[in-house]
Amino acid sequence: MTTSAEQIVLSAVRARRRFKALVRLAYANKHWLEDVEDEQLTENVKKNIILLTKKKSKRGLITLQQKALLNKPAQYRTDEEKILLNKIISGLKCFRKYPEQVKMQLAGVTYFAYFGPQRVIVRQNHIAHALYFIISGEVAVSITTYDPVLKENVTTVVGTMVPGSMFGEVSLLHDIPRTATITTTTACEFLYLKKADFNIVLKESVKEQWDEIQRAMLRFRYFDKWDAVSVRECCIYSKIKPYVRDQTILGDGVGISSSIYFVLKGQCKLIEHLLLSVSYDRCGRKQYKLYDSAPTLEEGSEEESIATVLDEAKQSLTSLRTYKSPRSRLPTVGQTGSMLLEHKIKKRRPVSVDYSEHGSKLEDITQKLSLLTAPQEAAGDADDAAAVEVKESQASNTELPSNVETHFMQVCTFSELACFGLGENMRRRRVVAMSDYVECLLIPRYWLFTHNKSNLWSKIHQYLDTQIPSTEAVFASFLQQRKWMAYRSQLVKDMLRRPPCTDRYNIPYSIRINEEIHLT
Repeated sequence: MTTSAEQIVLSAVRARRRFKALVRLAYANKHWLEDVEDEQLTENVKKNIILLTKKKSKRGLITLQQKALLNKPAQYRTDEEKILLNKIISGLKCFRKYPEQVKMQLAGVTYFAYFGPQRVIVRQNHIAHALYFIISGEVAVSITTYDPVLKENVTTVVGTMVPGSMFGEVSLLHDIPRTATITTTTACEFLYLKKADFNIVLKESVKEQWDEIQRAMLRFRYFDKWDAVSVRECCIYSKIKPYVRDQTILGDGVGISSSIYFVLKGQCKLIEHLLLSVSYDRCGRKQYKLYDSAPTLEEGSEEESIATVLDEAKQSLTSLRTYKSPRSRLPTVGQTGSMLLEHKIKKRRPVSVDYSEHGSKLEDITQKLSLLTAPQEAAGDADDAAAVEVKESQASNTELPSNVETHFMQVCTFSELACFGLGENMRRRRVVAMSDYVECLLIPRYWLFTHNKSNLWSKIHQYLDTQIPSTEAVFASFLQQRKWMAYRSQLVKDMLRRPPCTDRYNIPYSIRINEEIHLT
């Protein structure tokens, strides 16, 4: 009898605990549980008006019903549910790089999780149990190291991660403890994959991606002396991205401004759009002068420098956030491709630079970076067609003055094994793909500068700054080309205006005999 009473008490305690755990779980997930599905219209007109006029808040990329399916145990998911989840996963940014077969397998074993702000997802040196994909929210990446000076452990936030990123693959792939601590900074939604499922579905795909990046790194002499740990970390933080002809790679608010680009295939060209103020002299000839736009666009301004530092500080070690320019978007080169004409590039003799022990490596850049002694203008088939007149918007969304023209100038080209994005001046400049297929390796700039042996990357940056023409040099070349085009046009007109001064007596005697030309 006593045993039966104790069992009843224990059963009641377990029931209360399960109920409390369920309430806590529901409270922890109330952020997405409060989301309601779209209600159907009924015959009640008043209710229909309320449904149609009320503002719908979108809490995430996945609906409540889809989240419920992702919380369902994998063994109980039907084929129809897996097909539905496959459509959802295929539309998410973090899964686009995987083949269709892998996505279908992920639909059967992926789970949904939500965590509020300031929650530790994984902790450094702990055993890895899952791989995480960020759907919404932002997390901070921190590393704890021992400081021999302070004689204590110091935790440093090394970056942030944004939607579309994944973390946890390093420990799962190499079967090692966690290398960093991940903490949510905002309310976050994740899709996670358990270790056993990762080994079956994603391990080979992730390993193939890392091997591809490692093979790309071996083509560059900069990474010859790196140890295995550094190469492995670089593979984690890097990615290979393809481009098509006339696609903007970097600049004009496109691309990842905090990454260094290494050209693996094809050629790229650096194009600058000059803002020129036009006036006319007494003879009606055009006079050009560089247009001084808003002060916020001044090169080297303190505001721009601070913005650049803050932008780089917000970048993630494992996720690359696309920089959104506050300035108005100019037309891409792809949109103005009909106004551009390819020109042959002349190589320029490199300036002597102290290369230290990495001189041979920097010499490779001279072979891969083809610079213009006189930057070529995107020209048409006539004198006036040489100038591409495009009206653009200023940062304040006001139109430029009517006497301001935009001229696109090709400054230089980057061939295979060249690199750019080390911090060069990209104001009103963009890098565009020249070949039908261009492939680039993207590595976070500030991470590379932490592996700056013998100050190599700073020297490469200095070399590029000395070799790539400045805006003033490009403008001087533009004026020189305009003068040459005017001289050429005038020379042709003068020659056509003169009467011909030749007659039959100018024909060689041998030709006259053979052709039987008789002079009268």
